[in-house]
Amino acid sequence: MITKRVLDALEIHEGIASILKQRTAKSDWKTFTRTVFNLIAKYINQNVTRTVVENPYLLQEHLLFGEQKFEMLLSELKLDNSDDLVEYLKALEPNKPFNWVSGKTLQSYWSGGSPKELKLNVLLTFLAVPIQEWDEWKYGAATIIPNENSSKPNDLTEGYFNFSKTKTVKDHFLKCISKYYLGSYFLYYLKSDKHGKVVKAPFIIYEDEEGEILFRTINEGQRYISYPAQKMANALCFMGKNLDWEEINEMHLINIGMETNPEVLFGVSITMSKYGGFPMALKNILIRQSHDIHFLDEVKEKEFYIDHTAENEQDALVLNYFKKQESQIMFAEFGCSLADFKETLNNL
Repeated sequence: MITKRVLDALEIHEGIASILKQRTAKSDWKTFTRTVFNLIAKYINQNVTRTVVENPYLLQEHLLFGEQKFEMLLSELKLDNSDDLVEYLKALEPNKPFNWVSGKTLQSYWSGGSPKELKLNVLLTFLAVPIQEWDEWKYGAATIIPNENSSKPNDLTEGYFNFSKTKTVKDHFLKCISKYYLGSYFLYYLKSDKHGKVVKAPFIIYEDEEGEILFRTINEGQRYISYPAQKMANALCFMGKNLDWEEINEMHLINIGMETNPEVLFGVSITMSKYGGFPMALKNILIRQSHDIHFLDEVKEKEFYIDHTAENEQDALVLNYFKKQESQIMFAEFGCSLADFKETLNNL
């Protein structure tokens, strides 16, 4: 999903238009070859490189690629810090700029592809959009371009759960969500590292311009936005997409019930453990806030130990809940034979 505003701005950009006049007579970007998109990408990369050299904070704040890639580049290039990386970018030949975005990636956006957050930041940097307007450009009215060359979903998860932007009529369940459950929450869960730390993260359930119900959150320094919500039995089901890293999506299942004044919600988030890559589920508590956490720009996530002295009644209630629960984390073990399974049971 990429906003029409971004697509249109790229299609009418004077610099790109000048290149296209010399290389193709076509005007429909969906018909461009990979070679044409490679030329466009090269022009974008040249301009973004110049912008980064002039504005090093784009590197220092990891706005165009994540911290992990930043550290990897420093290691590969044998550099010490962001200043060294800026000097490296300065020394690159204009004809061989840093690869901020590829022609293949650009082409995918005109074939129904969904861009990562940081790639969108690259495009907005190229378009010289002020940072304070980035959210408006990225999350405004969106368009999905159908992939006419494929008869099945490109993303198995999205296709399986039918997380699409094609619905126009809500069922009774989602109408109830729109009426009673939209708003700002704090999400609490116990970390999986077994150090007894609780994460408290802002979590917003909202309705977009097309009437779809979504969530946004900042969780352990990483931003998530969901595909449109679905009903799973009597639970609210979100599939969350990581905007900062190429990671597997997370599923959130929230038990709704019949409450018309929801203040505390319970559920689970299903993800992969960072230690060993095991599938696991974490118990979640969502507590509604009386004020909006607008765009998560002022409220960030916090971590504290489960035996921490709570600063307010809300935190104290959550910590007390977690202390009284025997298990907050459920791991899925490796597959095994029936004989091994029987032996495991005997050893428990």
